Amino acid sequence: MGYDNRFKLEIKDPFIKEIEYKCIKCGISNISGKFCQQCGEPLRKEEVKKYSPETLINNFRTESEDASALIKENGECSQSGSGHDIEDDLVEFSTQYPESLFILTATWDSGFGDPPTTFYIKNGKTQTCEATYTYDKFDESKLK
Repeated sequence: MGYDNRFKLEIKDPFIKEIEYKCIKCGISNISGKFCQQCGEPLRKEEVKKYSPETLINNFRTESEDASALIKENGECSQSGSGHDIEDDLVEFSTQYPESLFILTATWDSGFGDPPTTFYIKNGKTQTCEATYTYDKFDESKLK
């Protein structure tokens, strides 16, 4: 008998910013330096966004066997399963992208009775939040 755990992954601030130096006159980009190597004009410093959420999710799916099996390329659940290592894999993976916030939502197998859990993971650290249930107080006027 298999597990019926389901996982969804979202990423906030997924863009890794890198500095690029660009010559306005020539349009040539250089990794370093203050002046264009071709025309000698001063270079303009720009921040370049390098990663999208889909790129990071696909990178994670490549590195984690559980994620590859249980999470689609868009972060949605692809199928149910154990996902035994998925949180630990994501914690380790997050250290490669310290500016990004990874939000892993787990809906656990109903046979265990655990509430849904959201893991907020950033740069190797985790905040775990379990869903809590609240019920209205008894109100006799609502009886049908």
